[in-house]
Amino acid sequence: MLSGAGADEWFAGYNRHKAFLYYLRSDLLKDHPNTLKGVATILPTGIDHPFRKPFQLTKKFLENLDSNAQTTYLNFLRFKYFNSDSQSDEVPTDDLFKWVLDHDRSHYLVDDVLMLGDQSSMRNSIEMRMPFLDNELTSYIGLFNQEALLDNGKKWILKSILNKYGGSEYAQRPKEGFGLPTGKWLH
Repeated sequence: MLSGAGADEWFAGYNRHKAFLYYLRSDLLKDHPNTLKGVATILPTGIDHPFRKPFQLTKKFLENLDSNAQTTYLNFLRFKYFNSDSQSDEVPTDDLFKWVLDHDRSHYLVDDVLMLGDQSSMRNSIEMRMPFLDNELTSYIGLFNQEALLDNGKKWILKSILNKYGGSEYAQRPKEGFGLPTGKWLH
């Protein structure tokens, strides 16, 4: 079985990557996080309307802002209903976006994505391969300016390759995650 594990971590595919890069490029967000958190409270996200999903993402983004970049990113990672301390590496001052991607690659990818894939494949006696974690590919992507991974949108490099080789229907469709239906279970 082939797995897409590692694609989001190596090609900056998560919403939090795009949000953090936006944060880094905006003095307004860094200088006025508390004011912007107040804006988050007025966004109508509890009722069904055409802008509900963008409002939910914007609200989540604004609620997690901090004047400290590392704290902001770690806020993006934590689940708001649990008071947990994320493990963090030493944060460089010269390339915060590279630190973010390295953090996801060494923590989230290893401790969550790969662990779950490994457990589920072994439990069902399935051999799983992760082509996006190929050493040559990850070494090559590591040479890029990491911010350039978002120059033309999330995972633009992969999408352009798919388009070139006839996979445009896959490149254009929305991301499909494997989240648990926790809300439905609790309801």
